[in-house]
Amino acid sequence: MYVSAWKRAALCLACLGLILPQPALMAAETQTRSKDISLTTGGTLAGTVVDANGQAIANTSVKVKFRGFTVATTKSDATGRFAVCGLRGGVHEICTAGGSTVNRFWTKGNAPLAARSTAIVVAGPEVVRSQGGLPEGSDLLIGGLLVGGVIAAIIAAAEDDDDRPASP
Repeated sequence: MYVSAWKRAALCLACLGLILPQPALMAAETQTRSKDISLTTGGTLAGTVVDANGQAIANTSVKVKFRGFTVATTKSDATGRFAVCGLRGGVHEICTAGGSTVNRFWTKGNAPLAARSTAIVVAGPEVVRSQGGLPEGSDLLIGGLLVGGVIAAIIAAAEDDDDRPASP
């Protein structure tokens, strides 16, 4: 069966597209998922600021943002707890000096059953656990090897001497 060099190149690129990670899928994995928080009477949000190990962080600034604008500011107490009054339902961001979390606030009586009564904000560097992984900068090397492989496959397909067989 005769397959032209262009068809082979297209086939190689299609296969490469299937095995390479898809940026859209990777971006979807990194998006922040909001948590449902039930506000108490008067639109009061209660929460705790902790570090990556779960230890309370005392006297740290806490900001509540709605659509990028700060709507409330407070400080955590000696046990890491804070409270903010006068909030409305909707998607808000709770920010501290070392981290932030996106939450969906619900007014009293409207929250889903799975909604939490308090917010927990983890401040400090994000903890990433892995099984080693690739060293930094190796993605450039892997990308270069893949591009080189594609180019080599195209050249090999172009130089192939598969002529159409002579008719009998």
